[in-house]
Amino acid sequence: MVAPPKSPRTASPSTTKTGTKKASAKKASAKKIVNAANAKAPAEKTVTKTAVATAKAKTPAKKAVATAKAKPPTTRATTKAATKASAKKLETKNATAKDVPTKRPRVAPVRPDALVLGIDIGGSGIKGAPVDLNNGVLALDRLRIETPQPSTPQACAEVVATITKHFEHATALNGPIGITYPGVVWDGVTHTAANVDQGWIGLDADGLFEEALKRPVTVLNDAQAAVLAECRYGAARGVDGLVLMLTFGTGIGSGLAYRGVAIPGIELGHLIMKGRDAEHLSAASVKEKEKLSWKQWSERVNEYLFRVESMMWPELIVIGGGLSDEPHKFLPRLKSRAPITTARLVNGAGIVGAAIAATSQRNIHKR
Repeated sequence: MVAPPKSPRTASPSTTKTGTKKASAKKASAKKIVNAANAKAPAEKTVTKTAVATAKAKTPAKKAVATAKAKPPTTRATTKAATKASAKKLETKNATAKDVPTKRPRVAPVRPDALVLGIDIGGSGIKGAPVDLNNGVLALDRLRIETPQPSTPQACAEVVATITKHFEHATALNGPIGITYPGVVWDGVTHTAANVDQGWIGLDADGLFEEALKRPVTVLNDAQAAVLAECRYGAARGVDGLVLMLTFGTGIGSGLAYRGVAIPGIELGHLIMKGRDAEHLSAASVKEKEKLSWKQWSERVNEYLFRVESMMWPELIVIGGGLSDEPHKFLPRLKSRAPITTARLVNGAGIVGAAIAATSQRNIHKR
């Protein structure tokens, strides 16, 4: 026999009545507590309402949401990236300002062990100064002494010793010295002497100066030193291709660099033009001697540049020497296939390049 299904359990009328009374009592009690709290702190309620109203007036909810959607969320990663980019931009700006020296640049002397003496031997003058290789500028005013006549190796060595002694307080004791020479130099041996005494031909110049100065010495070609300096600090900085440096002074010096490495043995000043050495027609000394106008001299230089570019394709031509501090007088008149500019290190490029060579042989190609 199957038992009948049980009916759902229901509360008795008496129980329901009792629960309703208890709920009403609790509700009344809670209402009394709320009224008491409002009576005690009316000021707080007023301030809260005012603050909410002000916030709503200043930033409507829809506008705030739209703004939040428009701007990407700022995370620690994005903040770090923005800071890094800003710092890099400032560093680049400072580096650019620091790396472009002005005419006859100088900076306050730094520690002597951070300076390297560079000396530039020319046909008319011998000049030198300590170089700060951190930024490629002369740390002190250069000292220039007339090239002795006759310009024998021994006589020039005495002038170099005088310049070295003048700056001995500003450079490291027994520190290396770089010296440039206006002719072909291979492994410290001078092989030509176009504008100096013939006694330089076949001379161990490194040995001569090391004996005279009692310090390590590196001798290299003057234009080779200049192109080295311009590639590291000056007009050719960042140029990875072939850079041609032409220095116009007593003669015409020429230096080549490829990917920042200077190549010795380049003597383009002795190209034959009209039956004569090119430097006898278009050197800066010829302009003064023959009293040529800038236009007349520039025409000769253009003819010389045409001859040079018929043999090579440089990516950049840099004009150096004493007249490089007056580019507005001749640079607009020059014509060449390659871009052409003047040395940013002006006439100090040789000194700076000599200092580089004294401390960094990897930048000089050797046989």
